[in-house]
Parts: sequence; structure tokens; C-alpha cells
Amino acid sequence: MECLVAGANFLLRAVRDEAFAYTRRDGRQYVRLYPDAPPGSADSLFPYLLVNIGSGVSIVRVDGPGNSTRISGSTLGGGAFWGLCRLLTGCETFDEMLELSKKGDNARVDMMVGDIYGGRAYESAGLSADTIASSFGKVVMRRDHLADYRPEDLALSLLRMVSYNIGQIAHLNAVQHGLKRVFFGGYFIRGHSFTMDTIAFAIDFWSKGQMQALFLRHEGFLGAIGAFVHSGGDPGRASPPLDAGPSPRVWVERFPIGAPIAAGAIYGPPIETIEEKVHWVEKFVRISRRRNLCGALGAMPSDTALAAVAAGGSPGGTPPSSPRVSKTRAPSAFARELSCEGGATAGRFARESSEGVSSSEEASCGRSAPPATVSLGTPGGEDVLGVLHLCENVVFPLLFDKEGYDPNTVDVSNEGELEYWVGILLKQLPPLLERAIRSEGDTEDAQRRGEAMNLAMRVHLSRLRAEPTSYGRLGLAEVLELREDCLREFFFRDAYIVEKHNENTAAMTVLAGLLAEIDSLSREARLRALVDGMLAGNIFDWGSSACVELYQNGSILDIYRQARAKLARPFLVDDFEAFAERALENAPDGSALSYRRVLLFCDNSGADAILGVLPMAREVVRGGGEAVLVANSLPALNDVTAGELVHILAAAAELCPILASASVRGGVFEGEIDADDRGGVLRVVASGHGGPCLDLRRVTTALADAAQGADLIVLVGMGRALHTNLLATFTCDSLKLAMVKNQRLASTLFAGKLYDCCCCFQKAGEMPGLPGPIGECCK
Repeated sequence: MECLVAGANFLLRAVRDEAFAYTRRDGRQYVRLYPDAPPGSADSLFPYLLVNIGSGVSIVRVDGPGNSTRISGSTLGGGAFWGLCRLLTGCETFDEMLELSKKGDNARVDMMVGDIYGGRAYESAGLSADTIASSFGKVVMRRDHLADYRPEDLALSLLRMVSYNIGQIAHLNAVQHGLKRVFFGGYFIRGHSFTMDTIAFAIDFWSKGQMQALFLRHEGFLGAIGAFVHSGGDPGRASPPLDAGPSPRVWVERFPIGAPIAAGAIYGPPIETIEEKVHWVEKFVRISRRRNLCGALGAMPSDTALAAVAAGGSPGGTPPSSPRVSKTRAPSAFARELSCEGGATAGRFARESSEGVSSSEEASCGRSAPPATVSLGTPGGEDVLGVLHLCENVVFPLLFDKEGYDPNTVDVSNEGELEYWVGILLKQLPPLLERAIRSEGDTEDAQRRGEAMNLAMRVHLSRLRAEPTSYGRLGLAEVLELREDCLREFFFRDAYIVEKHNENTAAMTVLAGLLAEIDSLSREARLRALVDGMLAGNIFDWGSSACVELYQNGSILDIYRQARAKLARPFLVDDFEAFAERALENAPDGSALSYRRVLLFCDNSGADAILGVLPMAREVVRGGGEAVLVANSLPALNDVTAGELVHILAAAAELCPILASASVRGGVFEGEIDADDRGGVLRVVASGHGGPCLDLRRVTTALADAAQGADLIVLVGMGRALHTNLLATFTCDSLKLAMVKNQRLASTLFAGKLYDCCCCFQKAGEMPGLPGPIGECCK
């Protein structure tokens, strides 16, 4: 019992979207609870009631970590339902019984209130005509035999009898102990929507709507996780107890392929190496094809087929054998990097529409487009279970409202939003894979891994379409990062390495001329040129379909010059005057910025970083200030990384003494500084991220340290300033700069157009002033 409670406490503390309410009409509604909130407050986790439904029922009051008491229980639990249902229906498995109950009509077996009162409700008692008055009550009134009743009706009646009984006992115990929150877990539930809906109805009925049943995404693992917590985790690692209070570490859930799965069961040992993973995928493809999961040769499966297998279904009932076992374990370097501080031919991947339907056949049976999935899921098929990674991350200290902060601007749960973005990702998948394979030398091994990644990503997207809440409450940032995680899972470290190198080289050739041009301007004009340069440079985004089309028709420098020439105020979001007034006030001689420590969150490589961000950073340091360049820890699309910035600054230092001396002071690289030089400091810090967006609930401690004393935050690009953080407020001034390179985003947020620009300035503690639909939502 202690392990059960410890597991629940750990998951509710570590996993952001662990607890949820459920109804058949509304699906899952995730609930945010805070273990450190005052006990009894509206959003406090403690105290709560934990109802574990296994063979019997145990009811535990939990007042905090290490503080729990078993207060009640019942013999009428999962064992009673299973045993009686087996006798009444002949079903053998629990899942078979639940599937059978979905087809039943319990009114043929149960006596309803309407049966007693002539089809009418018992209004004075508040009972509707279809309320169950007596479970199996109609059987008493007849002289029938078991064979005269439909098994599905018996199964449903029994399920409701047991579930309603458990719900009433749980409600009575909660009332007796003054508890408002009741969590249900155990083998009886296991993510089955039908069971959760029945228990939720029972709690709502007995409490007269005053209490809500809550469930856990990982409820099938409470005891196992609790045992791990009690053992202290890995004894070879020095780490704080997993069930301890707040710590500088953050748990992040990712969704890799962990073991061969089919029909809701694991076959073979855990997958330990990339070779095993690819081998498993290829074997699954061949079996799936033989069983006609995909239809005609080369055709991609339907979303229904993908989602069904993703949830633990089987391509015909017989699971494939487990993969070869290698003694070489795959390294976990990617997870460590995220928490650190410091080609194929065009025909290999079938082109597809935004709906994910293939428009061409594969050239070879041995290299067929992968059709199915091995994604982890419960036998009930509702959850996709990931792997929790403990990262050395903290909450960004300059957030004005840390508890209320949600990075995502776009709510993908809104009608049509998820479908649109899934379609975008599917459309971008073939060219992404071509670049990924080319980045690895277009070897046979890279091609095999690419095809496996192709399958895995399609599975994730199909699962999201079929059950959007199965991964928790994902926002657009998490959906986009899922793609990058999938690439890294199959050891594609940097799919756009070639494009980034070429763009950096081209941009560096004109940097010196651009800096000279900026230096020739007055302070006011220089500030406008710096902002224009950042907006123009932000056009380079390989994650935007519109921008990819531009690349095919012009060079990087041509596109940059055209974008800068076309910039005209007023911008779509235009706070430039307010920013200029604040920036120029008391600015030191020779600089257009009065800010003394500026955090610049970088976006893309090439012109974006070199011709946009670097000149702004140079303006800060030339006045004696400190500029901190913040970039991804790991590659994502063509976004610049912290490691790449070091090399970019080394090259820029050859062209600009100001950048050279500031970089030496900031420890970017070693060098000599003139004793009379009183310039500023330029530093590079990794954010802890590996996706195109920015979640400030988890950043490196190095970034948190660098943020101390900052008086301006600059967020650059759609991913960091529009997809996420557009509505964020900080304890210092902030400037959000982005070119809108997606028509749907421009319309949805601002009622704007493609290539409109956002220059959003906020003083410390201020909400953004935005036009269009997003502005109305902020009022």
C-alpha cells in the first residue's frame, strides 16, 4: 500500500498532465494540481482519497508524502466483476468482458425506477425514470434461464452494479473525511473509457454534482513506480529522493519505441540498440503487409489502422517475434545534452498530401513504406505511455506568473487546429527525411533508420488524430518537438546540417558590410535598422512551407535583401515607438540601447542569427552592456544551437573587433583584450531545448543564472515568440519579434496576412497589447 501511494504522489508531482476527469461527452479534461499549495485550497493536491480497484477495493486517505492511512475497502472489486462475468457470459479475459458490455442494454436486466412507477420518474425523490432501482431486479420477476438473457446485457448490468457500488463507497468515505478529491486507479480501470465513464457517473450521481472522479494516465504503474521510489531509484547515482519536495530538476516525458508490442502485450526483451529498433520495425512491416494491413503494395495504411496498432492492436492477431538482441546498449547522450549547461533519392519516401495518403508506390518490397506502429500503450488502448527523463532544468526566473504560465499560444484542442498541424507535419515529412538521410551520408544504414523514423512519426500523428489526449495535454510546442524527438530516437542528430552550413557561410560574407552600414546611421535610425534586420532575417525558416518555396526561387542573400526592403510600418503588431522611447532613454554614448543586460533568444541559423541577432547583440556590448545569446541545446530544423553560435562568433570576430573583445570577456573563446577597451560582454548559453519552440517551465540552470539582473528579453521567431510565449509576461521588459510565415496563424491570431510582422514590446509586468482575435482573448 505504501508503494501504491508513493507512486501516485510521485506521478502527480512529476508529470504535468497526469490527473484528469472523464465523461463520454467531453472526453478527458486534464486537471492541474499543486502539491505545494496550501492543503485544502482549490488547486491543492493534498489531502485526497485514493481508490485502488484491483481484485478487491482499497480506499486510502493521503495527506502528503509519507502520510497516508487505509480507511476502508470492499470485496466487490475487479475480482468480483471478473468472476461473476465469467460465470454469466463465458468470457475469459477482462478486456473481452468490457468490450462485450459496450454492446449491452442493462434495462433488459435491471429494474429501473420507471418500471416501478409506470414509466414515470419518482420526482419527489429526484429519481429519473431510467435510474437503476435494482441491479438484476428484472431477473427476479421472471422464470427465465441464463440462456434466455443476452451476455452483453448481463455484462453491462454487472459492470454498473460493481462500479456504482464502488463509487458510492468512495463518496461516503470522502464525505466522512471531508475530502473533495478522489482518484481512482487499479487493474479494473486501465484507461478504459467505458469503465471511467461509469465510475465518473457514479461519483457525480451520489455527490449530486459536488464531487468529481479523477483518474491517472499512468495508474497501471502506481505500485511499480512506488517501489522504485522507495528503493531510491538507481543506487549507483547520487540523487535526491524521487518523492521529495521541490527540486531544481524537472521530469520530462518522451515517447520512444521501448519494446516490441502487439495486441496490447510486450514481446521480447526491451529494445536496447538502434539496430534492434530498426530490425523490429522492418519485421513488423513485413508481417503487416502479409496480413493486408496496408491494402495494395506500397500504400500507406489508414489513420484508423495506424491508431489501432499504436494502441496495442495487432496486424492480424499474431504478434511478430522479438528482434535480434545486441550486447551493445544504445547511448543516452541526447537526454544528457538536453539538460547540460554549457541522402536518399526523392522517390524513396512517397510524397503525400496533408491527409497523409501516399501518391506513389515504393520501388522495393524490402524498402516498403512502414505501415504500423510499436508505440507503447495500455491494453485498453487509450494511453500512450512514454519514458520520464529527469533533467537538470528549472523554471525561468523572470516569468511574471510562474504558476499560471502556459507557453502555448495555439490551443490544438480547438476544432480543426490539431488536424491542420498534423497535416502540415505529414506534408513536411518526406523532404525532412531526405535531408536527414543526406546528413548521415546517404548510407544504407541511414536509409533503414529513415524508413523506421518515417513509420514512427506517422504512428504518433495518427494516434494524435484518433485520440488527441492520449499523450496528455499536448500543445503545439510539444507536437512540434515530438518530430525532433523522433529524429533523435533514430540517431539523426542534425537533419539540416548541410543547409545551416551553407546559409551561415553566405550570411557571413556580407556581415562586415551590414555592420558598417548600421554604424553610419543616427541612433534613432540605427535602432530601426536593427529591428528591421531581425525581422527580415527571420524569414529563413525550413519549418515553414511558404519559406521553403522561396528558397527554391532565390539565394539566401537575395531573399534577405528583398525581405528587408519590403518591411514597412505599421507592422501587424507595432510597438516599435514604445520600444524606441524606452531603449533610447539614457542610452550611453555610441549606443542606441540603454539596457544593460539583454537576453536574446535566437531562432534560425544563417541570416537570422548572423545578420539579425548579432548586430543587435553588438549594439548592446558596444555601449558597455552584456548580451546573452540563448540558443537550443540540440538541433531542431534549421534553428541555431548554442554550440554552433560559438563557431559563428569565432568567424564574426575576424570581421568585428567589438564582437571579438566582447566574446573573449564572456568566455566564448580565449583571446587578448586591449587594456583600454571598456566594451561589454557577450555570452552564449544553452536553453536546454531541442525543439523549435520555447517552454520556459524548463530551462538550464545556466540560463536561469544568466537571467539574474536582465532588464530586457528579446524573443525571436515564430516558434519562440508566436507559437509560444506571445502571451507571456516577464518581470523585466520584453520584445517579441517575428515574421508570420503561416497564413493560418496570421489569420487565427491577428486576422493578418502571410509575411506580416510582429514587433510586440511589453514593459515589466505588462500584458501584451495585441490586435485581432488573440487581442480579444486577452481582454
